[in-house]
Amino acid sequence: MVLCGRRDSISFTLFCFARPHISDSGSCDLGMKQIAIGITLNVDTKDEKIPKVITNDASLKIGRIKVRFHGGASWLYNIFADSIASDVKGTFEKLVINEMVALISKEGNKYLAKFPSVIATIKMHLKAENKEEVEDNET
Repeated sequence: MVLCGRRDSISFTLFCFARPHISDSGSCDLGMKQIAIGITLNVDTKDEKIPKVITNDASLKIGRIKVRFHGGASWLYNIFADSIASDVKGTFEKLVINEMVALISKEGNKYLAKFPSVIATIKMHLKAENKEEVEDNET
């Protein structure tokens, strides 16, 4: 799945307790482009009464992150905005994909727990399909 992009605003407040006392506040626009998400899921049906969603592979790639600060000393922060964005990108990708995998597993398992008969039917069809493949390979 490839998403176009997303843009959000974030407010921030900076305090420095060293002498001299420095404080600042403002907002930050965070934009992301060329977002690609890939997730491979399997359903474990060994126990037909308690099927489980298993995430085999998950990835999130963000092509570009743009950070723009507003207010306060934003002119200073914006000098380093590209460096900040590149530092945050990898960490952000890991955090988001971990949360996505956890959410998919949690909600998927909750959903599958309601439908054990559906899993039994799917398993029956998979066994029949595998049997047909074996017969085709033998001829």
